[in-house]
Amino acid sequence: MTNGTCACVALAVALAFGVAGCEKKPPESTTVVVLLDFSGSIPAPTVSFYANSIESKIWQELTAHDRLTILPVDSQAESKTDPFFAVDLSQTNFLDTHDGFAHKEEKEQMRVQAFIKDQSQKLKDAVVAAASARSGFRSGTDLIGALHAAANTFPDSGADRHLLVIFSDMIQESPELNLPSLAKAGDARVPLMIKELEDHKRIPKLTGVTVVVVGAGETSAAESGSSTRDEGAYFRSVRLFWMQFFERAGAKLEERNYGYRTQDVIPSMLHSR
Repeated sequence: MTNGTCACVALAVALAFGVAGCEKKPPESTTVVVLLDFSGSIPAPTVSFYANSIESKIWQELTAHDRLTILPVDSQAESKTDPFFAVDLSQTNFLDTHDGFAHKEEKEQMRVQAFIKDQSQKLKDAVVAAASARSGFRSGTDLIGALHAAANTFPDSGADRHLLVIFSDMIQESPELNLPSLAKAGDARVPLMIKELEDHKRIPKLTGVTVVVVGAGETSAAESGSSTRDEGAYFRSVRLFWMQFFERAGAKLEERNYGYRTQDVIPSMLHSR
């Protein structure tokens, strides 16, 4: 091999490694599943607040590689669980061959934002329509059933990150489990409740899912028929139950992300990719 040939080979190898070294990792995708509480303890203005929060804190923050599915929470959350809004942005091509390399990502995201803006009202309308269609199921709150539906919604593979956002007062009221009983029993009852659910295989698999709860503690004492109870202690007992529940499910729920108005933490979670 001549010196000239060796130089050409060396240059080709260097260029190959240079190109490989400059290749960007594909952007992370996020699957977001939202549970929205339509049960009788949630008044219409709160449902509207939930819808606005979903639109502004989740929908407007998505990228071209993300997915959003919204599922209902009410007395039939597990048996009638079809999503009432679902969009997979990764299935739409937001690229244009004329973009050029330098501004490719910027222009792609501009088209994503235009699509999101166009669909924002449809999302809010879907919430209103679902609230009306499910008005006959407001007699109970089956959060556990809804969580099983959510677990079945997350893909087994594909998305890099899974985010579960629950808009609810978090008061499960069903034949399976009645959390208002914690108003009297307190923290001591929580481990027994968790064990009973585990024994009946009612804790879903949510391994690796990050959880945010918005609206916890919103139900007042008067609404739940126990005006003399210690609301602070009751809130803490219910929170303890769900912290232990999600821990057993394999999910990540930080105490700071469980509260009454925690929606502002969501955008930062979607942006930390």
